Amino acid sequence: MDDLAYSESIFAQHVVPYIDCNQDRELSLLEIGPGDSCSTALYAIKSGFKQLTLIDKDISSVINSLGMLSGHGIDVFPQGSNKFILHGSNNMMSLHLLEHSFDT
Repeated sequence: MDDLAYSESIFAQHVVPYIDCNQDRELSLLEIGPGDSCSTALYAIKSGFKQLTLIDKDISSVINSLGMLSGHGIDVFPQGSNKFILHGSNNMMSLHLLEHSFDT
Protein backbone atom coordinates (compact mmCIF):
# COMPACT_ATOMS: atom_id res chain seq x y z
CA MET A 1 0.00 0.00 0.00
CA ASP A 2 2.83 2.30 -0.89
CA ASP A 3 0.94 4.67 -3.18
CA LEU A 4 -2.83 4.44 -2.71
CA ALA A 5 -3.66 7.04 -5.36
CA TYR A 6 -1.69 5.15 -7.99
CA SER A 7 -3.08 1.74 -7.05
CA GLU A 8 -6.63 3.14 -6.97
CA SER A 9 -6.20 4.54 -10.49
CA ILE A 10 -4.95 1.16 -11.75
CA PHE A 11 -7.87 -0.64 -10.06
CA ALA A 12 -10.30 1.88 -11.57
CA GLN A 13 -8.78 1.44 -15.02
CA HIS A 14 -8.60 -2.36 -15.09
CA VAL A 15 -11.41 -3.56 -12.82
CA VAL A 16 -14.15 -0.99 -12.28
CA PRO A 17 -15.44 -1.06 -15.88
CA TYR A 18 -16.40 -4.72 -15.43
CA ILE A 19 -18.26 -4.22 -12.15
CA ASP A 20 -21.19 -2.41 -13.77
CA CYS A 21 -21.50 -5.16 -16.39
CA ASN A 22 -21.88 -7.82 -13.71
CA GLN A 23 -24.13 -6.23 -11.09
CA ASP A 24 -26.34 -9.32 -10.83
CA ARG A 25 -23.42 -11.69 -10.19
CA GLU A 26 -21.27 -12.50 -7.21
CA LEU A 27 -17.98 -10.83 -8.10
CA SER A 28 -14.64 -12.67 -7.99
CA LEU A 29 -11.25 -11.23 -8.84
CA LEU A 30 -7.89 -12.79 -9.70
CA GLU A 31 -4.68 -10.77 -9.53
CA ILE A 32 -1.45 -12.22 -10.84
CA GLY A 33 1.46 -10.33 -9.27
CA PRO A 34 3.67 -8.87 -8.55
CA GLY A 35 1.37 -6.05 -7.60
CA ASP A 36 0.18 -4.06 -4.64
CA SER A 37 -1.92 -6.90 -3.27
CA CYS A 38 -3.17 -5.19 -0.10
CA SER A 39 -4.43 -2.26 -2.13
CA THR A 40 -6.21 -4.69 -4.43
CA ALA A 41 -7.85 -6.31 -1.39
CA LEU A 42 -8.92 -2.91 -0.07
CA TYR A 43 -10.49 -1.77 -3.34
CA ALA A 44 -12.00 -5.19 -4.07
CA ILE A 45 -13.90 -5.41 -0.80
CA LYS A 46 -15.03 -1.79 -1.07
CA SER A 47 -16.26 -2.52 -4.61
CA GLY A 48 -18.40 -5.47 -3.51
CA PHE A 49 -16.23 -8.41 -4.53
CA LYS A 50 -16.97 -11.63 -2.63
CA GLN A 51 -13.77 -13.51 -3.56
CA LEU A 52 -10.24 -12.41 -4.29
CA THR A 53 -7.35 -14.69 -5.27
CA LEU A 54 -3.87 -13.19 -5.31
CA ILE A 55 -0.96 -14.98 -6.93
CA ASP A 56 2.41 -13.51 -6.07
CA LYS A 57 6.03 -14.55 -5.78
CA ASP A 58 6.21 -13.76 -2.04
CA ILE A 59 2.93 -14.19 -0.19
CA SER A 60 4.67 -13.73 3.16
CA SER A 61 5.02 -10.01 2.40
CA VAL A 62 1.33 -9.89 1.50
CA ILE A 63 0.38 -11.65 4.75
CA ASN A 64 2.58 -9.27 6.75
CA SER A 65 0.95 -6.22 5.17
CA LEU A 66 -2.67 -7.35 5.69
CA GLY A 67 -2.66 -5.63 9.08
CA MET A 68 -2.60 -2.29 7.28
CA LEU A 69 -6.18 -2.91 6.15
CA SER A 70 -7.47 -2.31 9.68
CA GLY A 71 -6.58 1.36 9.26
CA HIS A 72 -9.12 1.43 6.44
CA GLY A 73 -11.96 -0.20 8.36
CA ILE A 74 -11.28 -3.75 7.17
CA ASP A 75 -11.02 -6.59 9.71
CA VAL A 76 -8.90 -9.60 8.70
CA PHE A 77 -9.61 -13.09 10.04
CA PRO A 78 -7.16 -15.92 9.21
CA GLN A 79 -8.78 -19.15 8.00
CA GLY A 80 -5.58 -21.11 7.51
CA SER A 81 -2.10 -20.26 6.32
CA ASN A 82 -3.17 -18.81 2.95
CA LYS A 83 -6.87 -18.05 3.41
CA PHE A 84 -8.50 -15.07 5.08
CA ILE A 85 -11.94 -13.58 5.56
CA LEU A 86 -12.08 -9.81 5.25
CA HIS A 87 -14.95 -7.87 6.82
CA GLY A 88 -15.70 -4.33 5.73
CA SER A 89 -18.57 -2.11 6.78
CA ASN A 90 -20.81 -3.33 3.95
CA ASN A 91 -19.19 -6.50 2.65
CA MET A 92 -17.45 -9.74 3.50
CA MET A 93 -14.86 -11.22 1.13
CA SER A 94 -12.75 -14.37 1.06
CA LEU A 95 -9.08 -13.90 0.21
CA HIS A 96 -6.89 -16.72 -1.08
CA LEU A 97 -3.14 -16.32 -1.49
CA LEU A 98 -1.14 -18.52 -3.84
CA GLU A 99 2.64 -18.38 -4.18
CA HIS A 100 4.32 -18.86 -7.54
CA SER A 101 7.91 -18.09 -8.52
CA PHE A 102 7.12 -16.97 -12.09
CA ASP A 103 10.49 -18.37 -13.14
CA THR A 104 10.68 -19.50 -16.73
